[in-house]
Amino acid sequence: MTGIVGGTAAEPTIDAMLDSLYQEPWYAIERRSLEELGVGVAHHGAKDPQSSTIWGTDRVLGAIYGVVSNAAELPWTMEELLLAIVDSPDVALPKLEGPFLITAMDRRTGTIRIATDKVGSRPCYYTAESGFFFGSELKPLLERVGSPTVDRRAVSDLLLLGTVVGEKTLLEGVRNLPPATYLTYADGAVETSRYWYPEFSDDPDEDYVGGWIRRHDSAMGDLAGTVDGRLGLWLSGGIDSRVAGASLLRNGADFAALTYDNGLPGDNSVAPRVADSFGVEHRQVTDVTGSADEFIESVERCIDCNDAMQSWAFVPALPFMYHGLAETVDVVMEGGTFLGEGVWSHDIETGVSPAEMLYQKRRLLPADEVASLVPAIDDPRRSLRSEVEHLGEYSNARQLRDAIQRIYAYLHMRSNVVQRSQVGTRTISDGAFLNHFLEMPVEQRMQTVPGTNGKIPFGVPPLKLRVTRELGAGLDEIPYQRTGVAPSRSYWLHTAGFVGKQLANRLTSDSPGPYLAQYRRSERVRSFVDELVDDARDRPFFDGDELLALRDRIRSGKSDNLTPLAAVTGLERWLQRHVDPLERPAAPQPASASTRP
Repeated sequence: MTGIVGGTAAEPTIDAMLDSLYQEPWYAIERRSLEELGVGVAHHGAKDPQSSTIWGTDRVLGAIYGVVSNAAELPWTMEELLLAIVDSPDVALPKLEGPFLITAMDRRTGTIRIATDKVGSRPCYYTAESGFFFGSELKPLLERVGSPTVDRRAVSDLLLLGTVVGEKTLLEGVRNLPPATYLTYADGAVETSRYWYPEFSDDPDEDYVGGWIRRHDSAMGDLAGTVDGRLGLWLSGGIDSRVAGASLLRNGADFAALTYDNGLPGDNSVAPRVADSFGVEHRQVTDVTGSADEFIESVERCIDCNDAMQSWAFVPALPFMYHGLAETVDVVMEGGTFLGEGVWSHDIETGVSPAEMLYQKRRLLPADEVASLVPAIDDPRRSLRSEVEHLGEYSNARQLRDAIQRIYAYLHMRSNVVQRSQVGTRTISDGAFLNHFLEMPVEQRMQTVPGTNGKIPFGVPPLKLRVTRELGAGLDEIPYQRTGVAPSRSYWLHTAGFVGKQLANRLTSDSPGPYLAQYRRSERVRSFVDELVDDARDRPFFDGDELLALRDRIRSGKSDNLTPLAAVTGLERWLQRHVDPLERPAAPQPASASTRP
């Protein structure tokens, strides 16, 4: 995967770390050293020339993996920016917008600083066991941690949530740098500090919808200005992506629309209508799994890209990601999910703790089942409580909004590493917009059916309809895939449409989803997954019988939840390829003929 590596390392070590990154033949490689400090970047070269750069003087060395989208508005040259990050990170870093991972190194003091952006769009892993080393993948750090040991709580996270959350990684001794956080390495010690917190206001914008559109347009415009090549936008039958497309058009950007079959009724018919209203080229990806061999190969590449830190079942259209995306566009723009679905009105109004709400909304398996699968972990929910403890001293409602955004980095942002291995990526990471988004009034968020304890939604947040109507341009006359009703129609018609479609789907649809269908129908895919499950049963952190029972429930149709099993198989395959060879002694060589008895 394109990425960044560095630390207290001379150029030969940087080269070795770069070599261990996921690779594609077109990648451009840059590296630079300054005495005992070094950094290297792999990027898409001419496909995405404004993304990723290395800079150095006789004092300071640094790199940006990604883009600072408001660079033109900042008062610094690149050298001045790096010095500002070294000398005054709490002043400099909050001013930076855009999706990036940035590092600045000072030769005089030996200080290294690394910072993630406000939404954590790019992973950063590090170790200080022997010197200091960091990278956007785990693989470059394997040789730096002695004998790698699996972190069992990370395994628990994979089963509970499908991803590893917080500062832990799959390996003890290797840590993850959370969103909006900078790390300082100096005098052999590591410290981390969060540099940006949401600015919750008690007096939100009276024209909330207009303010949302203005800030969203500004953030999207800044991002579009960093793209020189062919730009693509994922376009579904929903509203978030059509709002993103409208914003790109308002900013004068040319783009192609891409739609993959995610199993949701209506996407394949609605998305082309939206693309036609935009007047842009549209590509429909109808086969999201490919042949059995293509699917398995894509799963293997996905596991390598994301270091098994997330279930491969979270990544859509895997074969197209590796066999089509790079030929279609050079950079993909994401609209994100900023229209009131992340935190529902009930979530804010209830007194349930943020950690418990996260568990209720995001869990894949019950905590007691996860504890049976990973016996060394008594309470799998502890990871979520730890995340909330790192947040500011807010009310429950504010903590929940902040926590959901932080978890978003470990869920959605982490899945972007797959497409970033093939094309450049852009996602909104803009402080002014994020502040406005997180302040969203309760009445604009997803409402829930009274008497259901917040478990049954009405299907569409009011904000989605209001923003689409405000944008106009015919977008409000194209039906919303989830309800089958145009946004110009009343909220209650959408509610009725959502309920009706849910009932119809339950009565008529028996599709288990494309990946699960591959597993159940293809003997080749089933053998691939089942063999990895059998191998994983021998790992000391799993209860083998419970793991087998989990697999059998899916094979028999008693469960359609493939995501935890995909996480297990990804972990097992990654350990086999990258960790086990470091632990196994070399096989004894056969004696030569002259020495045999």
